[in-house]
Amino acid sequence: MDLDLGPLVPGRIYRLRAAGARSAAGEPLVHDEAAYTVNEVPRE
Repeated sequence: MDLDLGPLVPGRIYRLRAAGARSAAGEPLVHDEAAYTVNEVPRE
């Protein structure tokens, strides 16, 4: 799975949901939600 996101903002918390996603074996995910805090955005 690839995520295409807009510009990330340092200090912001992003919530990711993958409702309906399944493993390669067809099993539902144990946890379909995650949170990520952006501390620093790497320079290109």
